[in-house]
Amino acid sequence: MTKNEWITFNTGGVQSDSVVHVRNMIKTFRNENVEQSDRSAHETGNNTVKRRAVKVFDHMSSSQKPNRQTGKVISPIEESSVKHGPSVLFRNKIKSIKSDVLTIDADLKKAIDDICNREYQELQLSNGDYLLISNIHSAIEFYEPTCQIEFGSQLSKQFQDIQGYLSDYAKVGKVDRILDLGRVIIELAKGININIFNPNKLGTKISKLLGNRQQKIRKIKYDFDNISDRIDAKINRVFDNLKETHATLDEFGDWIQKLTDLHHELQMSLVALKLRIEREKQAHNDGVSQSGSSNAFAQTNQDLFERWERKVHILSALNQSISLTFPQVNLYRSNLLTSFERLEEIKVNIIQVWKQQFLTVIAVDESSDATMYYELNDVQEQLIRNIEELK
Repeated sequence: MTKNEWITFNTGGVQSDSVVHVRNMIKTFRNENVEQSDRSAHETGNNTVKRRAVKVFDHMSSSQKPNRQTGKVISPIEESSVKHGPSVLFRNKIKSIKSDVLTIDADLKKAIDDICNREYQELQLSNGDYLLISNIHSAIEFYEPTCQIEFGSQLSKQFQDIQGYLSDYAKVGKVDRILDLGRVIIELAKGININIFNPNKLGTKISKLLGNRQQKIRKIKYDFDNISDRIDAKINRVFDNLKETHATLDEFGDWIQKLTDLHHELQMSLVALKLRIEREKQAHNDGVSQSGSSNAFAQTNQDLFERWERKVHILSALNQSISLTFPQVNLYRSNLLTSFERLEEIKVNIIQVWKQQFLTVIAVDESSDATMYYELNDVQEQLIRNIEELK
């Protein structure tokens, strides 16, 4: 019996609409299976299409995810229990907070203010500074010896760099070189031989008998012109090369700013460290009073507190050294500016007056040798006094 006959037999010889629908479904299903089998055979035979298997984690819930390294499934509860190490990026960003939007705990702010009012009255704190102190305070690994050793070491290194620059500047001696120019001018001026008019010299008496006074006048004028040109060249060389001086003054400004920032940062670190020591001591005393810890435990913590106190003492000494460096830098800069003021005084006033007086004396031919000598000698001595008074 065929399928159609069987269906007709069971339906009483009448093929209902539902029976026809079922038969059509069977034909469609068979045709699709045949087409799919032909397609699979064609793809396998020609080796033209390669399918990539996709692994579906259908056995996991949406709240679970695999570990990329181990493939182990970690639930949210297990993930939250994993301990993460301190972020290096966060530790490096402790110093970069500049926000005045975030707020700080009132009790912590009051504790910081108490320390500042007691020991650092000149320290002015913004809201961002309070946050920095709070982060430094939290980042201190109080019971780690390496943290105790490294705390503040970078600040000390920065101060060494500033001191090294100041030491190099002192070795160069720019101010001394400028002030030495006055001594050089004096030596050049003394190179003009006015003794040829000295009445007490034998050469003057002989030249007077030989009647060569005009030769002596021409010689003194020649010496004066030569020395004057050399003095002007040395002074102008300094003023023509002011780029180096400007660069030095700019460097002083940069180092003063760095010193100011370093001083501020060091004081904030000291405030954070002192606050941490106070709180750790309070927590230690409360723990001892409640649990009655052994003497060995108390002695261990006492040694730890003493090491941190020594660190405070070292950083406080560094803070004092930085405070004393400000006058040193200001003195160097002031001396440099003052040396140029003195050099300008020599160039504009002293040298010009000296030239006028000297030329006035030698221009008077009627003067005797003795008179000319004493007048020129007075001019020379006046030049020396004016330059030495500037030192």
